[in-house]
Formats: sequence, C-alpha cells, structure tokens
Amino acid sequence: MRKGRHFMSGQIIEVLKESEIAATLDENGMLDGLPFMPEMKKYCGFRFEISMPVKKVLVEGTGYRIFDDVVLLDGAFCDGKAHGGCGRMCNILWKMSWLKSVSQKAAVDPRTSEQDNSSRANFKYSELCQSVNLKNAKARVPFSVEEFVRKHIYKDRFRKNWFLKKVGSFTLFIVLKFKRLLYGSQTVTGLLARTPSNVLSLKKGETVMVKTKAEILATLDKNGKNRGLGFTPEMLEYCGNRLTVLKPVSSIIDEESGEARQISNTVILENARCDGKYHAKCPRRCYLLWREMWLERA
Repeated sequence: MRKGRHFMSGQIIEVLKESEIAATLDENGMLDGLPFMPEMKKYCGFRFEISMPVKKVLVEGTGYRIFDDVVLLDGAFCDGKAHGGCGRMCNILWKMSWLKSVSQKAAVDPRTSEQDNSSRANFKYSELCQSVNLKNAKARVPFSVEEFVRKHIYKDRFRKNWFLKKVGSFTLFIVLKFKRLLYGSQTVTGLLARTPSNVLSLKKGETVMVKTKAEILATLDKNGKNRGLGFTPEMLEYCGNRLTVLKPVSSIIDEESGEARQISNTVILENARCDGKYHAKCPRRCYLLWREMWLERA
C-alpha cells in the first residue's frame, strides 16, 4: 500500500504510469481481486481530483462490502469499449496503490502528465468487469441484522415450525420497520404480469419530462420492473422533472450474472444518478437507466 491511504475528497492525485501499475497486479490483472480494466489505461499518468473515498458499497445480488483503500476520481468513468460496449458509464474504482499525491497547486488537466508507453505490450489487463467482480474483491462484509435474521432465524425449514415461524416473522418485521425509519421507504412496485413498452427513439441532447410516480407504477410488475429493468426508489425524486438525454443505451453488463445484455428503448439522463439514499448511502453514484416508457418529450 502506498502512502496515499488517507486520500480525501477534493485532493489532487495522479494515476500511476502503466508500468508502475503493472507491478501491482497479479497474473489476472487484478489487485486484491479488483480488476484493472482496459478502459482504465487511458487515465494512466493523468491528474484528477478525488471525488470521494469508497467505503460501503452495494454489490448487486450479493450485498454490501466495505473497502479501506478504494476511491472514486472525478470524471474517470468506464466507457465499456472492452466489455461489449456496455453503456452503464460506471464510475471506476481505484485502489490507492494505483495513485500518488501531487501538489495541490497542480492543474487537474490530463495534458499536464506524460504518458508512459514503456512495457505496454507486456501489460496485463483484466478481462473482468469491476462491478461484476466486486463480490470477489478483498473487502470486509458488514454485519447486517436483516441478513442474519433471514439466514439464521427465518430459514425455509423453520417455517414448518409454528413457533419459530412466528418468531422469525416478527423479528424480520421489526428489523424492516426500523430500516424504513432509518433510511426512509418508497413503494415502487406495480401489479402487471406483462409490462408494456414504448418507442421514442430518443437521441443525445433531447429534452424529456420524467412521468409521474403514478404513471410509472402503472408500467411495472410486482418486482418493480419493466421488461426486466428495475425502477428504484432513488429515481422517484426525478419524477416530473425536465432532463436532457445523455445517451441511448443498447447494451449493459448484468452485475449479477456478468453476462452482456442487449436492451432497447432505454437511455441515460444527464445528472440523473443514484444517490444511494435507499441503499445505505452507497457512494458509487451510478447513472440510472430509464425506459423510454417512463419519459415523454418535453
């Protein structure tokens, strides 16, 4: 670990040269299970401002993980070119060992740094997506009362026992009630068995209006999804707002399965990111994916 263990938000850093980062990676192009992806090489040798240290992160389908040596850099995102053109535009996670401190007076301008072309041919990048492999990265698993109750009290085999079933149900009710009081709660589930689609063929730069909560709920199934794409509580704050289309999205990497998934009639909107409010304040600030069904031209 480099001396940058205590990097802070707003601090100016420089991403190490490719040859220096290569020295930290294993034979799979990873450090502590966190992949260094091909999409990251263009940032080597460039200077950035630290957006924030990453602590508690939500890993889809797995739960939360706690990191002690990972940060986000302002403006450094994955363009998905090495992963089937994935359009999620995820913020890249950076191990502190891949960064170094520079003068606070230095300009945050990639052109101020020199690229290192040495040993590029021998540089081993990971083929894995960071988001997909987060569940395997070296991290601490936080204690979760809800998860403990589900695994150790509310197991399927206990449901055959009347007393344990009651204990498990009541305990889980109390836990979820407290969780709602702590983080707030919004209902974003629908009633449909088969969800509808709408084609707007939106383009980058177009202005749209996000439909109302009631209109969007009418397009969702009981799992809060429209044709497999979820509408999360964090998206509710944008209902009724005018936003600009950042880009249409036709392909994404499914974080749970790791497989590329083709999608249609879906876009990313400028400045519409998940703030993690209903997911234990996860700091990744992922762009939200919007079905055109939930939007209308303004």
